[in-house]
Order: sequence, then structure tokens, then C-alpha cells
Amino acid sequence: MATMSKCPFCGGLVDAAADQCMHCGGPLKARDAQRGGTPSAPSLCPTCKSPVASGDIVCTKCGTNLLTGQRIADERQKAGKSRGKSIGRFFTYAAAALVLLASGVLLVILAMHLMRDPVGEARRLARSGNLAEASEVLQAHLQKTPDDITARFLLGQISWQGQQYDRAAEAFEAAARQGGPRERDALILAVLASERAAQGGNRQQLLDLLSAAVQQRYSMDGELLRLKALLQGLGEDYKGQQEALREALLSGAEVPSALPGLTSALDQDWNLAEKYLNDALQENENDAKALVVRGMVHLMREQPAEAAAVLAKAGAVAPAVDGLVKLQMGILCLAQSEPGKALPLLTEARKLLPEDIRAAFFYALCLQENKLTEEAIAALEHIASGNNPYSGIAALQMAVAFMEQNNLDRAAAAARQAGESGLNTARQATIQGRIHALQNDPVKAEQAYRRAISMMADYPAAHLELGLLLVSGGSVDAGLPELEKYLELAKADPERMRANEIDVLVTQLRQARQ
Repeated sequence: MATMSKCPFCGGLVDAAADQCMHCGGPLKARDAQRGGTPSAPSLCPTCKSPVASGDIVCTKCGTNLLTGQRIADERQKAGKSRGKSIGRFFTYAAAALVLLASGVLLVILAMHLMRDPVGEARRLARSGNLAEASEVLQAHLQKTPDDITARFLLGQISWQGQQYDRAAEAFEAAARQGGPRERDALILAVLASERAAQGGNRQQLLDLLSAAVQQRYSMDGELLRLKALLQGLGEDYKGQQEALREALLSGAEVPSALPGLTSALDQDWNLAEKYLNDALQENENDAKALVVRGMVHLMREQPAEAAAVLAKAGAVAPAVDGLVKLQMGILCLAQSEPGKALPLLTEARKLLPEDIRAAFFYALCLQENKLTEEAIAALEHIASGNNPYSGIAALQMAVAFMEQNNLDRAAAAARQAGESGLNTARQATIQGRIHALQNDPVKAEQAYRRAISMMADYPAAHLELGLLLVSGGSVDAGLPELEKYLELAKADPERMRANEIDVLVTQLRQARQ
């Protein structure tokens, strides 16, 4: 059995007869002994050539491993470099991952922006009651995409829901002008929104758009033809309205039985109106609408007794229709200088037609005619302060009321307000002249009267007031022709215009000149 011993270098068990350790490779016998010769000179390090002992494993000078020939420092350096490279690669990969992550986030944000649905968002906002925010979303979208008819139509709907009828009319009109499958609906809604707007909208512009659409694409569309006829009636184009109604009837559209007769009456074609109304009543003698229109025709022809008989036969009618009838009858009573009869009619009309500015104005005018001045001023002031077709004339009637109270400063202010409201008429200038005359300013009074005559050469009141002003100022020769002109114009209604009194004055002036 072989004798075992420990390696002096690594401590492992080795054969005592072996020359090298089987575990670490260390020499177990001196090299000279291995060769069987005498001891030789000391060995040299293969790297730095420094002397090393026969039993050394590492050169103490340069650190070379004498068994492997590899320097220990190089091995550590390689290991360090390897670790540095690994750390560098880690940071490189980490930075790349962060860049990719950031790019991914940006791409997601961009995709969300591109995929954003402003129309859907506006619908959601509108459903939750945020109408203003919904409108802003659509307006911003339409600035970038003006051809999006769905968005524009929705903007009109949201504006209507928010009672912004002017904006709704604008949006629907723009949608209609774009054409397409929603053109017809947009046309109808544009007209309806426009009529609900405070200023009544741009009626003529919409009528032109509607007429072009009917002529080019909807020639047999009864509903659009009826709408066209109604717009023409509102614009007082009654002949055009009659033609549109005839076209609507030819298209097979249902037209209210009384409407053709009413249209003809508004055009003062009494014979044609009578024909249409007779046809309607032959089909149904109890047609309340036809009876009401016939009663209205009698009122328009200043036949109150006939009107009352026909309207009594009509029986109960809708409050709006009843209000219109009472309004017309009240106006007729005022025209016939019967303000006492007019007052209950116009009071009732005002109750039945609370949104009708005509009813409010003629009620105020009736109060003034009945010498209820304070009540009249309060009612007129409410109308004059608004933005409506009667604001100017209401302000002018206030001027008359203040002048009757001898409150000349407020009268002058009200007359100016009438002019600022757009009422620049011969009557307005004449009333301003009377106020100046009462303020003892004959120069401004004469200027105002002459301005009135320049606006309307045959305005009787201007000639009368100018003639009286000149005569009272001593200019009889200049004033007399104005008074004579007034007498000539007063022949149309001498009693109401008190022609006899002026005729007596003119006669006296003529005699005084002789």
C-alpha cells in the first residue's frame, strides 16, 4: 500500500513518492533531486527574471503565479473590467428601457388625444347639464373641423336647450348650408329658432335659403312649403304666401282650412278670402278656425257688428286665438275713438297674450287715451326699455304723456330716446318741435318742424304746428301758407282734425292782412 503524505502547499493527501501534488500542482521534491543531480542555482521568475526559491509558488517581486505563469494583478484587473462592463451594460439597458417607457407613455397620450371624440364628450356634458361647457367643446372642435355637420347640428340642439335661440339659429343655418342628409331638419329648426330669437332672427336670409332648397330639392315637400308660406306671411309678402300655399296644396300637404282665406285677407283680396272661407265652411259649417278668420276679416274691414255675430257662432276658441280677436277688436275701438270700449278688450287680450308685445303696447296706449296717465307711463316705460319693435314708439308716447303733465325735461328725454331707438319719423320730429316750443326755444322748434316736413311733405301736424309757431312769432306771411296747407290735408277727415277751428283762424288772418 502506497505511503500518503500531506502537500506542503494545499494540505491535500498525496502519494509520498509523487513529484507534484495532484491537487494544486505544487512540487513535492526538489527539481535537482527529481533529476537525480546536484542542487542547481536558484530559479528565476519567468516574468520579471527575479530569483525565486525552489519551493515558491508566487513571485514576491511581480506577483506571477509560478505554477500557471499568470500574474495575479492581471487576473484581478480582468475580473474588475468584466464587472465594470457588466455594470455599464446594466445602466445602458436601464436607460434604454426608460427611454422606451417614456416614448410609450407619450404615444399613449398622443393616441388618446387623437382618438378623443369631442362630439361624444359634448353629448355627455349636455346630458349632465353642463350646456356651456358642451358648447365650448363643440366650438373648439368646429374651429379645427368646420365641415363636421354632426357637431354643428348638435351645437344647435344644445344652444336651443339653453334657450340661446340666436346661436341655435346660426348653428342650424350653417348646418343647412352644408347640405347632406340633415339639411331638411336643419332648415326647419333654423327657422323655428330664428323666430324665437329676441330680434326675430334674419328672416329674409332664411327665407332665401329655404326657397332655394325648395326649388332645387324639395319642390313637393308640403311641410317646407307651409313653412315658406308662413315666413312670407310674417314678412308681409302675402301674394308670395298665397302662391306657396297653392303649391303646398298641390303637393298633397295638409293646410289648415282657414289659412288660405286668412292669407288672402291679409293681402286685402276680400273676394278671394271670402271664396276660401266659404269653401272651408261648406265642408264644415262649425269650423271654428274658419269662423274666427271670417270674424277677423270683418274686423279688418271695420265691420264690428258682423264680426261679433260670426265670432259668437265660433264659440270657445283657443286662448291665443281669443286673445288675437280681442286685440283686433280693441284696436278697432281705439281707431273709432272709443277708448272706453277698447279698455276691457285690450285688458283681456294682454292677459291672454302675455308674450305679445302688440297687446302690451295697445293696452298702454288705451290707458293713455283713457287719461290714466301714470299707469300708461309705467306700462310704456316697460316697453320702451326693452329691445322690441315697439320700443321707439312707446318712448314717443311717453314724451306725449310727460308733455301733457308739463314735465318738459322728461318729455324731451323720452323724445330723444325714441330717436335713439331708431324712430326717426315726421311725428317724432313734430313732437320734438312742440316740446322745444313749450320750452320757449322757437328756433329749435322751427328746425324740428321743417325736418318733419322734409321727411314727409304731406304730414298735416307739422304744417299746422309750423304755421302756428310762425304766426305767433309775428311772421304771418310765412305762417299763413302752412295753415292753408294743413286745411287742404285736413279735408280727408275734417272733424277729427278740427279743420273748422283752423279755418276760422285762417279767415281772421286773411282779413287782418287786408
